[in-house]
Amino acid sequence: MQSNETPTCNIRKNSAVKDFAGILTKNSIGESLKSLVGVDVVVTDIADIHPLGKNTNCPIKIEFLFYSTKKEILSRGSKLKGTNVVISYDPSHQQKKDDGILRKHMKNARTSGKQVYIEGNRLVVENKEYTIKDLEEGEIESGEGNLEEKTSNTRYTKEAEGSKGKTEGKHQYFVTVLSL
Repeated sequence: MQSNETPTCNIRKNSAVKDFAGILTKNSIGESLKSLVGVDVVVTDIADIHPLGKNTNCPIKIEFLFYSTKKEILSRGSKLKGTNVVISYDPSHQQKKDDGILRKHMKNARTSGKQVYIEGNRLVVENKEYTIKDLEEGEIESGEGNLEEKTSNTRYTKEAEGSKGKTEGKHQYFVTVLSL
């Protein structure tokens, strides 16, 4: 997409931005982000923009080429208090599934009285790290046995082994900005 071209509406894949009035170009989005959060976004930092509706006041998905750009914008989202713009991260479908598995096992470990927290894409129980694969296979140990019987989440396992999903690859780094 050329920077002067007005994007057409696409189906929502991973993230959105709302309330950028006027014609949407990479230049106008960069200028708006600079004025809103103080991050200098160069046209080459933006991979693509997609409005997610037909109205001028509709959500817009912004894809960034670099993780550092996304991280910087997300970290400065608190500067938007009092405005009608919100910035947040919108994970892919696979990341949502993985987070659900981690939270479920974390809750079970906490009810057993264990010290547990999530670090990145791993669950840390009593200073032992467990990956998603370990949790799916029921390899969590708790002195007397497993914290939870082997997971009966076979549907998730089949999906994870069978396909990569549509939102992997270039769709990893996004910023979501929605109007209140």
